[in-house]
Amino acid sequence: MPQAQQTTTRPGNTPGKSPARGTTRPGVALAACFAALLWLTACGADSGERAIAQLAGRDYSFAPVEFHRAAREGDAWAVSRFLDAGMAPDVTCPEGLTTLSAAALAARPDIIDTLIAAGADIDAHQPGGRTPLLLAAETGHSTTIQTLLAAGANPDFRDPEGWTALAIATWHGHLAAIELLAPEAPASELDSALLLASLAGNVASTELLLRAGASVEAVDAEGRTPLMLAARHAHAETCRILLENGANRFSVLGDNGPTPAQIAESTMREAIREHDSEIAEKARATADLLRRPPPAAGPSTVGLFQDPRDVIAGEEASDPLAIDAATEGRLRVVESLDNAAFTLPADREPEPVDLFVLVEYRKRPLPFLLLSVHPETSAATFRQLHGQHHEITVSPGENIDDTPWTLVQSNHSTTPAKDDGTHIETSTALIRHGMSFATVTLPVGRPVPAEEPVALIRYLPDDRLLLARPNHQFRLSNDSPTLTVESITADAVVLVSQDGVISHVISRD
Repeated sequence: MPQAQQTTTRPGNTPGKSPARGTTRPGVALAACFAALLWLTACGADSGERAIAQLAGRDYSFAPVEFHRAAREGDAWAVSRFLDAGMAPDVTCPEGLTTLSAAALAARPDIIDTLIAAGADIDAHQPGGRTPLLLAAETGHSTTIQTLLAAGANPDFRDPEGWTALAIATWHGHLAAIELLAPEAPASELDSALLLASLAGNVASTELLLRAGASVEAVDAEGRTPLMLAARHAHAETCRILLENGANRFSVLGDNGPTPAQIAESTMREAIREHDSEIAEKARATADLLRRPPPAAGPSTVGLFQDPRDVIAGEEASDPLAIDAATEGRLRVVESLDNAAFTLPADREPEPVDLFVLVEYRKRPLPFLLLSVHPETSAATFRQLHGQHHEITVSPGENIDDTPWTLVQSNHSTTPAKDDGTHIETSTALIRHGMSFATVTLPVGRPVPAEEPVALIRYLPDDRLLLARPNHQFRLSNDSPTLTVESITADAVVLVSQDGVISHVISRD
């Protein structure tokens, strides 16, 4: 019996058959993959080593501090070689600054683009808590800011002290940066920036922020308006811009605090005590501007008044308007609420809360201010805050023309303003009301608020405007009870019935 032939079979082969042409054996495939991996690794190492060698040829060592140097100097070639050699895009220098922040401080927008493309954190916090955008806002380089914003930097980020990029740019007066940051800022940020611009006395920034929508009546944490801050630091030109944009020169700090003019005078007195004649002069000019009566109403001004001594600011203004023959035809005469007659809608019950809304609240200034006191005769000169702003000189015991006020006594005084002998008048006058017998002390040049607040209310059925004062009485119809204005605040007019019980409150719309 013939002996069976022994067949040797290689792994992966079918017994009795040869491998097909073109088929790779598994062992060979593994070897090929391993060789390719070694080759790629060698190439990568060669590439990194080659980049490091190239950097060395340009006097760069492969170190984070040198990477930062390349970014600061705007060496795009070197930055790319560092990244090719494996340098992390967010590596920090010994001071803790990232490379992106170094590029932002140095105003290198092209380097910023390269680093962000390599994965750098665009909002990484630096020592001190500021991001690259906040650092760019400090330098004011508009192209850098634009590059960071386009890449997604957060404009609302605040550093530990609460500063945003807009606030930083405003404080430093970088107008191009403000123009980029303001359009996307919320109203509260615009208001905060305007307060900073007023504090710094930066006229251009103030104008730009007002155009962007900042409120001229914004207040800081202490209740100060932009006008008050500008007055405190004797920034007369900033005060002028704010007044032209509707700032209220008669506003007071808190309930009974100083007006902007009084704040400027306080700065002047401090400067005099410290013998700083330059600041004293600036503060005096600022106070003079703030005490100056507002100009006569222009063609576009809407004024609301009952008589020339009873002026309420219109919807587009904040100060009493000057009334003269040329102005009067453009103003609307407002009816008094006292004893006013009403035509009630046939389908409505006489409920004031449904018929009226509060439009404006004002605590009026007295209709004149004290200009000077004669040092020998004690005669006092006043200026009207209405009409042609006439000046009136009266002696103690005499009536101030066209007003119920009488000059009781006056005191002439001055304060040295400069070492060269210049003095500033600080006189006062005591006046008394002819009917209420209330007395008020007037300082030179300061408008003094009248004690009685007034409100402008709208009667909705016929869209009529009426002027309301405390103790005004009216009836909605012949059959309805008499209502009396009990009190007026910035938000409400309180009405009481004949028995003294609060019956209605007229609120803002």
